[in-house]
Amino acid sequence: MRGRMGGMPRLIHKRTLSLILIGVAIVGCSSPYHYTNGVKPVIKQLEAYKANNGVYPSDLATAGITLPEAGYGGWKYASLDNNTRFSLSIGDYGRNGFVLYWDSIYGNWTMDD
Repeated sequence: MRGRMGGMPRLIHKRTLSLILIGVAIVGCSSPYHYTNGVKPVIKQLEAYKANNGVYPSDLATAGITLPEAGYGGWKYASLDNNTRFSLSIGDYGRNGFVLYWDSIYGNWTMDD
């Protein structure tokens, strides 16, 4: 029968289904964890800076470090507790409903959502 697939009415055109599947794949790749690989070199640079200077830089420009491009508003750096620790974060509660961050004390990624 024309317009039917396997006895079911043909509701979605093949091209439309392909576009939906592509969209789902793209959205799946935009997880905030996807961006953590790009910032790993920054973490290593910050650890090297502390090894040479005894503290983390108060800002990234001081250390000559540039954060990579990222979605969700981009990466944010914060020097904490008199430059004895730092955090890198991405996301915004108001806009994205989450914040993903790295804290140098714990040495791992944490998602607050």
